[in-house]
Amino acid sequence: MKPMIMYQDVSEISVATAVVTGIGAALAASANGVPGRQLVTQGQIAWDGCDCSGQLALTINRTYPSRGFPTDSSNIKTNCNEAVVIASMSIQLVRCYPGPDQNGNPPTPQALTDATTKSLQDKFIVRSTLKCILDSMYKASQQVIADYIVLDQTPLGPQGNCTGWQTNFLVGWTGGCGCGDE
Repeated sequence: MKPMIMYQDVSEISVATAVVTGIGAALAASANGVPGRQLVTQGQIAWDGCDCSGQLALTINRTYPSRGFPTDSSNIKTNCNEAVVIASMSIQLVRCYPGPDQNGNPPTPQALTDATTKSLQDKFIVRSTLKCILDSMYKASQQVIADYIVLDQTPLGPQGNCTGWQTNFLVGWTGGCGCGDE
């Protein structure tokens, strides 16, 4: 029987910082290098640091109750609908992307292909590293999370000479009923 991994006030930030730190380290070991800006935030991610060194940012989109991972039960009224608390998170990695030059000429097809190749390499590293980090948290002797799932990856941009990928994932903790009657 699995131990109960209770949701706490530091649950989300602990996972989020471990994910950003781990993915940052994996990217540092890659040909594309470590992003110059790494952060954890909430809500929409601002591309404040999207230059050629890149930005790796994780946001906590929402937290919701569940009777069983990963189903959302926030619209079900019962005495106890928080058997599991789930955090929906997204991590974005954006880097510079070729755009028009000062004369308005478009980038060469080769420049676009090269930048896309690097972006796809980043996407692979983010997804594979994220899965490893979450799996180690799930299987650790001092288990950190009760469950997880890595979802889709969607392209971002290009916008303002920036492009990248967003990887969405869910993390769950045992919630209890929240009213002292766990």
